[in-house]
Amino acid sequence: MNAQQLTALDLTLIVAATVLFFGAAVPALSSRSRAADIASSAVGLAGATMVLARVAVVVALAGDGWWFAADRLLLALPLAVLGAGVAVPPVVRLARGPRDERGRRRAAAGLFTAGYGQAAGLLVAFVVGYPVEVVPAAVIWLLVAGVSGLTWIGLIGPADRRARGLAAACVVLVVVPVLAAAGLAFYRHLQPVVVGAAGGGHHVAAGAAAAP
Repeated sequence: MNAQQLTALDLTLIVAATVLFFGAAVPALSSRSRAADIASSAVGLAGATMVLARVAVVVALAGDGWWFAADRLLLALPLAVLGAGVAVPPVVRLARGPRDERGRRRAAAGLFTAGYGQAAGLLVAFVVGYPVEVVPAAVIWLLVAGVSGLTWIGLIGPADRRARGLAAACVVLVVVPVLAAAGLAFYRHLQPVVVGAAGGGHHVAAGAAAAP
Protein backbone atom coordinates (compact mmCIF):
# COMPACT_ATOMS: atom_id res chain seq x y z
CA MET A 1 0.00 0.00 0.00
CA ASN A 2 1.23 3.50 -0.76
CA ALA A 3 1.31 6.41 1.69
CA GLN A 4 -2.03 7.81 0.56
CA GLN A 5 -3.78 4.48 1.07
CA LEU A 6 -2.16 3.97 4.47
CA THR A 7 -3.22 7.46 5.54
CA ALA A 8 -6.80 6.77 4.49
CA LEU A 9 -6.73 3.44 6.31
CA ASP A 10 -5.44 5.11 9.47
CA LEU A 11 -8.25 7.69 9.37
CA THR A 12 -10.77 4.87 8.87
CA LEU A 13 -9.38 3.03 11.90
CA ILE A 14 -9.55 6.22 13.97
CA VAL A 15 -13.22 6.65 13.17
CA ALA A 16 -13.95 2.95 13.76
CA ALA A 17 -12.17 2.91 17.12
CA THR A 18 -13.88 6.12 18.23
CA VAL A 19 -17.33 4.75 17.34
CA LEU A 20 -16.62 1.42 19.06
CA PHE A 21 -15.36 2.97 22.30
CA PHE A 22 -18.17 5.49 22.58
CA GLY A 23 -20.65 2.86 21.45
CA ALA A 24 -19.48 0.55 24.25
CA ALA A 25 -19.41 3.25 26.92
CA VAL A 26 -23.12 4.08 26.93
CA PRO A 27 -24.35 0.45 27.33
CA ALA A 28 -21.70 -0.16 29.99
CA LEU A 29 -23.12 2.75 31.95
CA SER A 30 -26.77 1.84 31.57
CA SER A 31 -26.76 -1.96 31.17
CA ARG A 32 -29.24 -3.96 33.22
CA SER A 33 -28.12 -7.49 32.39
CA ARG A 34 -25.03 -9.65 32.40
CA ALA A 35 -25.33 -10.21 28.66
CA ALA A 36 -25.29 -6.44 28.06
CA ASP A 37 -22.13 -6.13 30.16
CA ILE A 38 -20.41 -8.83 28.12
CA ALA A 39 -21.54 -7.28 24.83
CA SER A 40 -20.30 -3.84 25.91
CA SER A 41 -16.96 -5.35 26.91
CA ALA A 42 -16.66 -7.12 23.55
CA VAL A 43 -17.31 -3.90 21.64
CA GLY A 44 -14.75 -2.06 23.78
CA LEU A 45 -12.13 -4.75 23.17
CA ALA A 46 -12.88 -4.52 19.45
CA GLY A 47 -12.01 -0.82 19.73
CA ALA A 48 -8.72 -1.76 21.37
CA THR A 49 -8.05 -4.10 18.44
CA MET A 50 -8.50 -1.14 16.09
CA VAL A 51 -5.82 0.69 18.07
CA LEU A 52 -3.40 -2.21 17.62
CA ALA A 53 -4.14 -2.17 13.91
CA ARG A 54 -3.37 1.54 13.87
CA VAL A 55 0.04 0.88 15.38
CA ALA A 56 0.88 -1.44 12.49
CA VAL A 57 -0.45 1.03 9.91
CA VAL A 58 1.49 3.98 11.35
CA VAL A 59 4.70 1.94 11.48
CA ALA A 60 4.20 1.06 7.82
CA LEU A 61 3.45 4.70 7.05
CA ALA A 62 6.70 5.76 8.74
CA GLY A 63 8.51 3.47 6.32
CA ASP A 64 7.42 5.78 3.50
CA GLY A 65 8.91 8.82 5.21
CA TRP A 66 9.04 10.47 8.63
CA TRP A 67 6.90 13.40 7.46
CA PHE A 68 3.99 11.03 6.74
CA ALA A 69 3.89 9.65 10.29
CA ALA A 70 5.49 12.24 12.57
CA ASP A 71 2.21 13.68 13.88
CA ARG A 72 0.84 10.19 14.46
CA LEU A 73 3.94 8.75 16.15
CA LEU A 74 4.56 11.78 18.36
CA LEU A 75 1.00 12.71 19.28
CA ALA A 76 -1.99 10.78 17.93
CA LEU A 77 -0.78 7.24 18.58
CA PRO A 78 0.42 7.84 22.18
CA LEU A 79 -2.99 9.33 23.00
CA ALA A 80 -4.74 6.38 21.37
CA VAL A 81 -2.62 3.73 23.10
CA LEU A 82 -2.82 5.46 26.48
CA GLY A 83 -6.60 5.81 26.23
CA ALA A 84 -7.02 2.17 25.25
CA GLY A 85 -4.71 1.15 28.09
CA VAL A 86 -6.94 3.01 30.54
CA ALA A 87 -10.07 1.33 29.17
CA VAL A 88 -9.02 -2.31 28.82
CA PRO A 89 -8.49 -3.34 32.50
CA PRO A 90 -11.91 -2.20 33.81
CA VAL A 91 -13.60 -3.53 30.67
CA VAL A 92 -12.03 -6.97 31.20
CA ARG A 93 -13.11 -6.90 34.85
CA LEU A 94 -16.61 -5.97 33.77
CA ALA A 95 -16.74 -8.99 31.47
CA ARG A 96 -15.31 -11.40 34.05
CA GLY A 97 -16.60 -10.24 37.39
CA PRO A 98 -20.01 -9.99 39.05
CA ARG A 99 -22.27 -7.06 38.16
CA ASP A 100 -21.29 -4.04 40.21
CA GLU A 101 -22.48 -0.46 39.80
CA ARG A 102 -19.10 1.10 40.52
CA GLY A 103 -17.36 -1.38 38.22
CA ARG A 104 -19.70 -0.51 35.37
CA ARG A 105 -19.15 3.19 35.93
CA ARG A 106 -15.40 2.67 35.97
CA ALA A 107 -15.58 0.71 32.71
CA ALA A 108 -17.74 3.42 31.11
CA ALA A 109 -15.31 6.13 32.21
CA GLY A 110 -12.40 4.17 30.75
CA LEU A 111 -14.25 3.68 27.48
CA PHE A 112 -15.12 7.36 27.22
CA THR A 113 -11.46 8.21 27.89
CA ALA A 114 -10.38 5.83 25.14
CA GLY A 115 -12.90 7.45 22.80
CA TYR A 116 -11.49 10.89 23.54
CA GLY A 117 -8.00 9.63 22.81
CA GLN A 118 -9.10 8.23 19.46
CA ALA A 119 -11.10 11.33 18.50
CA ALA A 120 -8.01 13.42 19.20
CA GLY A 121 -6.42 11.62 16.27
CA LEU A 122 -8.76 13.49 13.95
CA LEU A 123 -7.63 16.80 15.43
CA VAL A 124 -4.02 15.74 14.98
CA ALA A 125 -4.61 14.80 11.35
CA PHE A 126 -6.50 17.93 10.33
CA VAL A 127 -5.17 20.61 12.73
CA VAL A 128 -1.58 19.70 13.65
CA GLY A 129 -0.08 17.90 10.66
CA TYR A 130 3.63 18.11 9.90
CA PRO A 131 5.77 19.51 11.39
CA VAL A 132 4.38 18.91 14.87
CA GLU A 133 4.32 22.20 16.78
CA VAL A 134 4.46 22.37 20.56
CA VAL A 135 1.42 24.59 21.18
CA PRO A 136 -1.19 22.60 19.19
CA ALA A 137 0.20 19.34 20.60
CA ALA A 138 -0.01 20.65 24.18
CA VAL A 139 -3.55 21.93 23.60
CA ILE A 140 -4.73 18.52 22.38
CA TRP A 141 -3.05 16.69 25.29
CA LEU A 142 -4.56 19.07 27.85
CA LEU A 143 -7.95 18.96 26.19
CA VAL A 144 -8.07 15.16 26.32
CA ALA A 145 -6.79 15.16 29.90
CA GLY A 146 -9.32 17.75 31.03
CA VAL A 147 -12.35 16.11 29.41
CA SER A 148 -11.24 12.68 30.65
CA GLY A 149 -10.80 14.00 34.17
CA LEU A 150 -14.27 15.54 34.14
CA THR A 151 -15.70 12.23 32.93
CA TRP A 152 -14.03 10.19 35.68
CA ILE A 153 -15.06 12.68 38.36
CA GLY A 154 -18.61 12.81 37.08
CA LEU A 155 -19.02 9.04 36.90
CA ILE A 156 -17.12 7.68 39.88
CA GLY A 157 -15.84 10.65 41.89
CA PRO A 158 -17.33 11.45 45.33
CA ALA A 159 -19.55 14.52 45.53
CA ASP A 160 -17.39 16.46 47.97
CA ARG A 161 -15.29 19.61 48.04
CA ARG A 162 -12.20 17.82 46.76
CA ALA A 163 -14.08 16.48 43.74
CA ARG A 164 -15.41 19.95 42.97
CA GLY A 165 -11.87 21.33 43.14
CA LEU A 166 -10.60 18.65 40.77
CA ALA A 167 -13.49 19.33 38.42
CA ALA A 168 -12.64 23.04 38.39
CA ALA A 169 -9.00 22.18 37.61
CA CYS A 170 -10.13 19.98 34.71
CA VAL A 171 -12.29 22.80 33.35
CA VAL A 172 -9.22 25.06 33.45
CA LEU A 173 -7.26 22.37 31.57
CA VAL A 174 -9.90 22.42 28.86
CA VAL A 175 -10.65 26.14 28.56
CA VAL A 176 -7.31 27.90 29.03
CA PRO A 177 -5.29 26.01 26.36
CA VAL A 178 -8.12 26.39 23.85
CA LEU A 179 -8.29 30.15 24.45
CA ALA A 180 -4.50 30.40 24.28
CA ALA A 181 -4.43 28.46 21.00
CA ALA A 182 -7.18 30.67 19.57
CA GLY A 183 -5.23 33.80 20.55
CA LEU A 184 -2.05 32.42 19.02
CA ALA A 185 -3.87 31.51 15.81
CA PHE A 186 -5.28 35.04 15.60
CA TYR A 187 -1.85 36.55 16.19
CA ARG A 188 -0.19 34.37 13.56
CA HIS A 189 -2.79 34.21 10.82
CA LEU A 190 -5.62 36.73 11.22
CA GLN A 191 -3.90 39.71 12.79
CA PRO A 192 -1.55 40.35 9.84
CA VAL A 193 -4.53 40.18 7.47
CA VAL A 194 -6.62 42.55 9.59
CA VAL A 195 -3.78 44.99 10.15
CA GLY A 196 -2.78 44.82 6.48
CA ALA A 197 -6.33 45.49 5.34
CA ALA A 198 -6.66 48.40 7.74
CA GLY A 199 -3.31 49.80 6.64
CA GLY A 200 -4.22 49.40 2.98
CA GLY A 201 -7.49 51.24 3.50
CA HIS A 202 -5.70 54.05 5.29
CA HIS A 203 -3.20 54.44 2.46
CA VAL A 204 -5.97 54.48 -0.12
CA ALA A 205 -7.86 57.14 1.80
CA ALA A 206 -4.69 59.21 2.23
CA GLY A 207 -3.90 58.92 -1.48
CA ALA A 208 -7.39 60.00 -2.40
CA ALA A 209 -7.17 63.01 -0.08
CA ALA A 210 -3.79 64.03 -1.51
CA ALA A 211 -4.96 63.76 -5.09
CA PRO A 212 -5.79 67.15 -6.77
